[in-house]
Amino acid sequence: MSNKNVALEKNRTVNFYAIIGNGLVLTLMTLICWLFINLISVKNNFKENINISIYLNTVDKDSIDMLIHEIKNKKYTQNVDYISKDEALKIWKKQYGSNWTSILDYNPLPESIDFSAKAKYINKDSLKSISNQLQLQYGKLISSIEYPSDFIESIQSKIAKLGIILLIFAAGLICIMVIIIVNTISLSIHGNRFLIKTMQLVGASDQKILVPFYKTAFKNALISSLVALVCFWGLLIGATGYFKQLSSFDNRIYDTALSIFVVLVAVIISLFSTRRTVLRYLKLEMHHLH
Repeated sequence: MSNKNVALEKNRTVNFYAIIGNGLVLTLMTLICWLFINLISVKNNFKENINISIYLNTVDKDSIDMLIHEIKNKKYTQNVDYISKDEALKIWKKQYGSNWTSILDYNPLPESIDFSAKAKYINKDSLKSISNQLQLQYGKLISSIEYPSDFIESIQSKIAKLGIILLIFAAGLICIMVIIIVNTISLSIHGNRFLIKTMQLVGASDQKILVPFYKTAFKNALISSLVALVCFWGLLIGATGYFKQLSSFDNRIYDTALSIFVVLVAVIISLFSTRRTVLRYLKLEMHHLH
C-alpha cells in the first residue's frame, strides 16, 4: 500500500472515531437539554393538576349550571368539574375513611365546583385576583373559594431552585462537551497539517484552503448529530417501554426544536473549530509542524 493510501486510510479512521466520539458527547448534551425542557413541562403539568374549589351556598340547579358555564368560559380555566353533595360524601369517605351517617341524618358537605387553571395563572397574585373577581361577580352563589396557596408557593420555590441547579450543571457540562468536541476536531485535522501548509506555500488563499475542510466538518457534524439523535431517541423510546410516565412528556414541537438545535450546535461548533485549527496551522512555520 502506498504512503498516500496509508495516509488516506488513517484520515478515514480518525474521522470515524471523531464522528462517534462527538456523537456520544452530543447524545449527552441532548439528554441534558431534554431534561431542562421537560422540567418546565413537569412544572406546568403539576400546576394544571391543582384544584381550585368553589363551595356553593345554593342548590338551585339553574344557578349552578349558569355558574359552571361562566367559569368554563374564563380565559384562565383548564377543566371544570361539578361535585354534588353525594359525590362530596364519597370523596370524604375515600380520603378519611369515616362516616357520620350513623350520627347525622343529613349530609353537611356543600356542593362545589372544582376547576384547574392554566399553568401561568397558578401563582399567589393571579389566584388571589381570580378569587376576588369570582367573589365579586357571583358572591350570592359562593360561600368560599379554597386552594392550597402555601403548598403552591412551596412547590414553586423548590422547582425554581431545582431549575437553577440544573441550569448551572447543564451550562458547565455543555462547556466541557464543547471543549471535548473542539479538541476532537483539532486532532482529526492534525494529520493534515502538512497538506494545509503545502497548499499555502503553492499560493492558495486561506479561504480556498478552508473550503474542503469546511465541507468535511459540515458532513461530519451532520453525521455526528444524526448518531446522537438516533442514540438519544432510541434510548428514550426504550425507557418509555419500561416507564410509561415518560410518554406524558411527548411534545412534537419541543422534540423537533431540540433535534434542530442539536444539529445546529454540532455544525456551528465543527465549523468554528475547523476554522480555528486550520488558521492556527497556517500561521505556523513549516519546521514547527513536526
